[in-house]
Amino acid sequence: MPEPVSLHHGRLSAAVDPMGAQLLSLQLDGCEYLWQGDPRFWARRAPVLFPIVGSLRDGRAESAQGPCVMGRHGIARNYDHAVVDRAADGSSVTFELRDSAETRAAYPYGFKLNMTYAITGEATLSQTFRVTNTGDATLPFCVGGHPAFNVPMGASSQVAHAGEGEPCGEASGAPGTARVPQSAAAEEAFEDYVLKFARPWSCTLPVIGEDGLMSWDNAFECPQGSDTVPITHASFAHDALMFTDVPDSVLTLLGTKSGHGVRVEFPGFPYIGVWSAANDAPFVALEPWSGHTTAHDEDDVFEHKAGMTLLAPGETNERTFRLTLF
Repeated sequence: MPEPVSLHHGRLSAAVDPMGAQLLSLQLDGCEYLWQGDPRFWARRAPVLFPIVGSLRDGRAESAQGPCVMGRHGIARNYDHAVVDRAADGSSVTFELRDSAETRAAYPYGFKLNMTYAITGEATLSQTFRVTNTGDATLPFCVGGHPAFNVPMGASSQVAHAGEGEPCGEASGAPGTARVPQSAAAEEAFEDYVLKFARPWSCTLPVIGEDGLMSWDNAFECPQGSDTVPITHASFAHDALMFTDVPDSVLTLLGTKSGHGVRVEFPGFPYIGVWSAANDAPFVALEPWSGHTTAHDEDDVFEHKAGMTLLAPGETNERTFRLTLF
C-alpha cells in the first residue's frame, strides 16, 4: 500500500493518502485541525468527490454513454491515485487517477483526474481539481471537497483526535480575532462555533432527506440578513446545510472563545455544504461543491443534474479552493 505523502512549508504541514487522494492531516504550528476519522462518528477525513456530489436516485442515472451506477459522492475516493509530481521543497504534490475497465462499469467515460495539494501561504493549503476528458464523448461530471475539522479545535479535541498533532495553543492572529490563552480553547464546546460570511446576507436552504435526495418543499432561510450563523448538533438533523452563491465565495468556521478557525475560499464552486454526523460528532465538514445531490424534482438523466460540467473531448477543467488555518 502506498505511503502517505507529507507536505511541509513554514508553519503548515499536511499529509495526503494516495488511496482516494484524501487529505489525512492538516496542522498549523503542530496543532492538528483536520478530523482524524473515527468509525463511531465518521471514519473518513476529507474524501475527493467525483464525478458526482451527493447521491443519485437509487444509485443510478442514465447518460449518453450508458448507465451510471455509483454510491454517494462517486468513485474517486475508492481508488489509489498515482503520484505524478512533487515539489522539490516539499510544498506540493499532484496525484492522478485515470479511467479503467472497473471505473467505466460505474461511470462509462474516459477521464483523467489530477488532484494537487499545495501549501501556498504561511497558513494556507490549496486543493486543485483538474479534470481532462480523455474520451471521444462529452464528459459530464461534478467535483467537490469534503475536509472535516475538529470542533472544538482546542486542546480537548486534539488529545482525542490529533494523532501526532499537539494541542492548540494561542490563536494565530487571524484578522478580527484576538490572541487567547490555551485554556479558552480547552473550555470551548461545539456550540461555541459559528459560520461567518464576508457580509450580511440571506439564503434559502433546501432539506436533504435520509435517501440523500434534496427537496425545496420545506426550504428555510438561513442566514436571515446576517453575517453569522450559530451552529449546534441539531443544525445537522437533516444532513448538510447547502449554501448557494455565498458572498465573495468565502466562509469561515470560527471558535468564538478560542479564536481558532478555518477559512475556506472557493471561487468557481457555486455551492458549499456544511455537515456534521447526526450522532453528536465532534467535527464540521466544509465542502465546496460544483454541483449537488439529486433533487426530488429532477429527472434521472446524468447530464441534467444541477451544476453538471459538460467537457468536450480533449478539454480540461480546473477548480481550486483554499483552506486557511488560524
